[in-house]
Amino acid sequence: MINKINKKVLYREILDYVMIAVGMLSYAIGWMVFLLPNHIGNGGVAGLASILNWGQGIPVANTYFVLNAILLAIALKVLGLKFCIRTIYGVVMLTVITKVMGTVFP
Repeated sequence: MINKINKKVLYREILDYVMIAVGMLSYAIGWMVFLLPNHIGNGGVAGLASILNWGQGIPVANTYFVLNAILLAIALKVLGLKFCIRTIYGVVMLTVITKVMGTVFP
């Protein structure tokens, strides 16, 4: 019985991380293919990264990662470790995907 529950919990956790990765891939495609080339700003950290890219030429992946690292350091105390681990995973996935897409779609 316990083994069955553990498998179910593990499956759910893996599915959560796969869905986060799929969501970040979808977001990165929209951001890198549609928003950035057409100088359409979005909100939040991604919007700040876009503005710094257009104005200063700083790569969006680097800015996105650094700004989110600062915010996550603060959020760790407030929101807890489980939330931050999933968020860090999402931030890292989006950073890696945008870095790769930056070489494909310069």
